[in-house]
Amino acid sequence: MSSARNALGWCRTSVLDPLLATVFPPRCVGCGRFETYLCDECRAALVPVGPEVCRRCGHPGVGSGGPGWCAACVGEEPTYRSARSVFLHEGPARRLVSCFKYDGLRVLGRLLAELAAAEFDALVGEYGAVAITWVPSHASTSRSRGYNQAEVLACCLAQSVGAPPPVRLATKTRRTGHQRGLDREGRSRNLTGAFAPSPDVESSAHVCDALARSEGVVLVDDVFTTGATVAEVTRVITGATGLPVDVFTFGRTPAGFPQRAD
Repeated sequence: MSSARNALGWCRTSVLDPLLATVFPPRCVGCGRFETYLCDECRAALVPVGPEVCRRCGHPGVGSGGPGWCAACVGEEPTYRSARSVFLHEGPARRLVSCFKYDGLRVLGRLLAELAAAEFDALVGEYGAVAITWVPSHASTSRSRGYNQAEVLACCLAQSVGAPPPVRLATKTRRTGHQRGLDREGRSRNLTGAFAPSPDVESSAHVCDALARSEGVVLVDDVFTTGATVAEVTRVITGATGLPVDVFTFGRTPAGFPQRAD
């Protein structure tokens, strides 16, 4: 099954996407300029998260000179080992993710991976042998969109740094209400019990071998908002594999938390 999935992914990225780009010339998602999905000006407008982040969850704007934690992490232990994001989820970065996720522009997965490759390579290199996976979407959502954007991004990131192909470690077992507009607590309630370990964790020799050779798991998603989704997924993955999980996302939505040294 995994070989067929990999072959299908290769056909899409190497044959179908270039053909569609010839028939429908790309336009910059930021300004609408033709011939590129992200022009030089919009690329320059991407805002990196930067090094000053919460030492637990990666929230931007928390001084790195001391044991700075964001307000959301005070008195709380995340289910993941670390969380890292590349760009603030605003401006061209927000448009990139939106078009990738909702407009059927699967080809943007390669562009997001290109922009995030250096940070991803640093994370993978920091922790050594890791299994790469993605935040699952419900089967009905993947069917309606044609793909799961987190899975596409994970595959493109792995390819961009020469890492082994990602493996499926979790599934989404029920549909959930839309997360937009919900606060951290609302998102957590919405997602409780929505994920389960993938059957591949026990039944796939390929996945079992990948886990046996790994010292941890890197969980890929498009955007980190409140952390409710990755918290639930990492809880499931660590419970099933016994491995620590590091979260990697392209975008990060600052929640306006004040800085706090704990």
